Amino acid sequence: MVNPTPTPLSLEERNDLLDYGNWRMNGLRCSLDPLRREVNVTALTDDKALMMISCEAGAYNTIDLAWIVSRKKPLASRPVRLRLPFNNGQETNELELMNATFDEKSRELVTLAKGRRIKRLWHSGALAL
Repeated sequence: MVNPTPTPLSLEERNDLLDYGNWRMNGLRCSLDPLRREVNVTALTDDKALMMISCEAGAYNTIDLAWIVSRKKPLASRPVRLRLPFNNGQETNELELMNATFDEKSRELVTLAKGRRIKRLWHSGALAL
């Protein structure tokens, strides 16, 4: 059974995860200047955390990469991949994480794509984790 309110990350866990995220950033092919990249970590369960790293940026959007990471050493991770249950005319049904945030109260990973047309256009989605 998953604890609906996981134990918050300890200072040691947070530091270990941030160090791991900084190490992961060095191996990423991201166009965002390394000084502008951000690593965010939050507890998902008592033994797993969500780590998000900003990777690309445009006028309105930042594309994030995300991983589910173990909270205890040795840290191990797997990428978060969101796939739409349909093909929306694109080459792939995989969804990029744009302007991603994790709502700790609702336990949802939220992505919001912003665009500009005649009027400003916003598209958002959420996935419960």
